Amino acid sequence: ANTPFFAFHKALSDLKPKLIWISIDWQHNIQNFLQEYLRFYSEAESQGTKVIVGGRGLTAELRQSLPCSSVGNSLGELMDFANQIHPRPQPPKRGRPAEH
Repeated sequence: ANTPFFAFHKALSDLKPKLIWISIDWQHNIQNFLQEYLRFYSEAESQGTKVIVGGRGLTAELRQSLPCSSVGNSLGELMDFANQIHPRPQPPKRGRPAEH
């Protein structure tokens, strides 16, 4: 959707997310993208926010230039990573607790 990086910076400060996914489709100005991404990643990392990158435009060359928490090729991989950093709570055990 071509989300500008200032929107990601705002999300970091307003929402304090634990995880952000950036899907890269195409970049016409790689140097500008890298500069803005590195600034964003530094801020995200300082807040403890994990950053996952993916998308059709994420070439092997570009991937080597992007520090990130993980690379995802599908929403399933995003879900797997999210479950690693924030596992689902286990349902409570049935019955009464054992007396000591």
